[in-house]
Amino acid sequence: MHSHLQNRSLGAVPTHIPTSSLHRDPLTGFLLQVIGRKRLDLYSADQAELIYPMKSYNLYQPCWFKPEAPNYDLYPKARDAKCISVTLEPGQLMLQPAGWFHQVHALDDLFGAVSFGGGGGGGGSALGCPAREQERRVTGKTGMANKPVTFGAPNVAPTITS
Repeated sequence: MHSHLQNRSLGAVPTHIPTSSLHRDPLTGFLLQVIGRKRLDLYSADQAELIYPMKSYNLYQPCWFKPEAPNYDLYPKARDAKCISVTLEPGQLMLQPAGWFHQVHALDDLFGAVSFGGGGGGGGSALGCPAREQERRVTGKTGMANKPVTFGAPNVAPTITS
């Protein structure tokens, strides 16, 4: 598997702030929780206008709205966003469809997880990925900044298995 599609995380993290900000990935991903617990706050892809995603981005699309410190004066539509919170226990695997927005919280100081796919933050370089290599050859660049992108089907929900 290409290194940018695989990410291993192990360490001690603060539990009072999110370990990742609200964002969405362009690819379907898997998250295997190995040590500790993790909470994912999920928003379906069809709620994009409610959580104010940034228009320009590279490997993942972050949001202006911050659920951990909501500013409803600045982002009034966010009041209507519906969040699904999921807790992953050690040994559980979650399939996350492309385009679903998510924010991650470590619930225990020590955690370990392995993720595949997604396309986001910490997964490495675009080099070596066949689709991104093709894009680089055709356009001379990689990333999705300023490109219209259709993310996932809103009716495909995340799946968890033990």
